[in-house]
Amino acid sequence: MDSLLIACNARAALRNRRVTVAGLNATDSGHGDLLTKDEIRQYVKNVETMNARMKELVRTGVPVEEAGKRLKLDDLGWARSASTQTFLAGSIPGYYAEMKAVIEKERKLGAIR
Repeated sequence: MDSLLIACNARAALRNRRVTVAGLNATDSGHGDLLTKDEIRQYVKNVETMNARMKELVRTGVPVEEAGKRLKLDDLGWARSASTQTFLAGSIPGYYAEMKAVIEKERKLGAIR
């Protein structure tokens, strides 16, 4: 549940919305309808899936310039959204570096080899 709330709060913060943790039933994503608990859970699962995929691209040595093109998002329902296209157009280098740092931290902690 902690990761759910962290992701929910992070997403809300990006949209300049406040999330009340106590009694959380829905949150405002900044566009569209309120998100239900199930939709928030699915969003968190999708982010975790996307992160795992990017980490795999980093691990296998895919160059950062190619990573955005190879990052599979269509099955998550994000491939054609405006926010995803904006993300892919400008945020891949930072995202790639972040996932690379996560991999290095996991190695140091012995979580992966």
